[in-house]
Amino acid sequence: PDALVAPIVHGRPVGFAAESIRHFARAIIDGTSPLVDGLDGLAATRLVLAMEESAQRGEPVAVGDLWAI
Repeated sequence: PDALVAPIVHGRPVGFAAESIRHFARAIIDGTSPLVDGLDGLAATRLVLAMEESAQRGEPVAVGDLWAI
């Protein structure tokens, strides 16, 4: 399924992906900061990768500073 266009409510795509993209676009247009920025996305990705590694190893994995560049 295409998460960007399902479901349609009142002729407009809704749902997590559609609302996230709409919010991000509005922040750019308005010149404001989005609720979640690139560093937040980087931290979330690092956390998920650490979780995956932990599951593969069967032991805890240190994540360190999630927001370090």
